[in-house]
Amino acid sequence: MKKNRNSNIELLRIIAALFVLSYHTVNATVDINALELPSRFAMTGLFFGMGRISVNIFVIISAWFLCEQNFKFERITNTWLSTIFYTVPIAISFVCFCKADLVYLITNMFPVFFQPLWFITAYVFLLFLTPLLNLILSKYEKRKFRNMIIFLSALFVLPMTFLPQVRGAFYSELGWFCVLYLITGYLRIYQPLKIVDNKKICLLVFIISYLFIVSWYILYYDVPYKFLSNYLDFAGITHASFLNFTSSLPSVFASFSFFYLFKNMNITKFNNVINCISKTSLDIYILLSLKGPSGLIFWVDILDLNVYVNNGNIFMKVTIIIIAAFVITSLIGRIRIYIVNKIMQHIPKLNGIF
Repeated sequence: MKKNRNSNIELLRIIAALFVLSYHTVNATVDINALELPSRFAMTGLFFGMGRISVNIFVIISAWFLCEQNFKFERITNTWLSTIFYTVPIAISFVCFCKADLVYLITNMFPVFFQPLWFITAYVFLLFLTPLLNLILSKYEKRKFRNMIIFLSALFVLPMTFLPQVRGAFYSELGWFCVLYLITGYLRIYQPLKIVDNKKICLLVFIISYLFIVSWYILYYDVPYKFLSNYLDFAGITHASFLNFTSSLPSVFASFSFFYLFKNMNITKFNNVINCISKTSLDIYILLSLKGPSGLIFWVDILDLNVYVNNGNIFMKVTIIIIAAFVITSLIGRIRIYIVNKIMQHIPKLNGIF
């Protein structure tokens, strides 16, 4: 049973990686607003809208497992090595061909500190904080812990949903990741919501939340802004707010409902294949999200995919790019796993430091 359950979540990890890949591909190659209304709905719904939600899902998956495990420093080392496996060679290549300066090289040599990939920076620091977060999970009495996560959730979710203009110094992606971690840990340890075991309800909540996000993005100026322009301008809510903010209320509902939808599935076939591919999900994010010196995703810039995508059937060409990039990156990821594992064997384990 454990194997099946883990394969369910690993399948979700693969799908989340595909959504991140789709988001970056469309964002770098397609002007969605230039499409006709039906095409805008389809492009946003199928390829673009799940990008930020998938970020939440990655954190939820990690928290689901890590909240009941001891701290291992090798997780941080592995993530760091896996990141520079891509960032350093790519940066050196740009410098050698006179496409980038030394600043770009240094930035990619120390990706956790200089944030060429903001998710990696936030995720590594989240891993550093897991001993503290797990201590909170284990020591807090249930009622007090519930009240704390309600307060923290409101502190992050309500402003980013109804008044993002007040987003201040207290808000950060790392802070939100910590809140997500605590919420997920609470849900796993205490299982307070039996309703999340109902797949139909999870699917319904996800569909409603996701349709709201997509509709708001597409129809913002036709419906909401027409009637609520004064409030929306004052609050700082734009057409892309709920799509871009990981802690907006619709994004939170969509993220957790999608996670539980997969958790409740019963997959009995292709477990080994799923688990093998899921190990390269981080590679997909790193390799396909890294920006080149021009500010564009580096592989989109090199291959000049803007021209390719916008000549002909956009949907078909975007699909081809996504599938090709996913397959190639997954294969490269297997090489990365082999090399990083070899290096990790020669690095002292520091698991007892916390």
